[in-house]
Amino acid sequence: MNLPLGFHHSLLVRFHEVDSMQVVHHSQYLVWLESTRWAFARDVLGIGPTDFDKLGFHLPVVRAQLDYVDSANLESEIVVVMHYLLQDKTLVSFKYRAYDQKTGKLVLRARTDHALVSNTTKKLLVQWPNRWQEVLGQALEEHPEYFMQDGAK
Repeated sequence: MNLPLGFHHSLLVRFHEVDSMQVVHHSQYLVWLESTRWAFARDVLGIGPTDFDKLGFHLPVVRAQLDYVDSANLESEIVVVMHYLLQDKTLVSFKYRAYDQKTGKLVLRARTDHALVSNTTKKLLVQWPNRWQEVLGQALEEHPEYFMQDGAK
């Protein structure tokens, strides 16, 4: 199966993620997105959960938009393809597409937006921290296929 370029994260639908019809419950897709973001942070940016303290900020989700395209079922093998969206705003955004690995069918389209919040003042940051620009610049150089321009206005 030919999947689009981007950061790929594989998941197996587990029993606790499905309802009585063995269809993935809609709330589980948010968990998949978070799992994909952490895999990207670890594998591409070299950042773990405690490293954000060193960077001086956190990235709370301020918006999540999910379009459920088709159902996923118990024991489906899912591949989430994610892109970091490059934009002028001081906002971190990701675009996701989730596919059933065996059939190739698209099951989800999604986007999350994250504010940059200082971990000391708890206020919004209006400027990119230098260290974040360095980490992101290196990742962009090494993996340009994981990034795309944000088309949203």
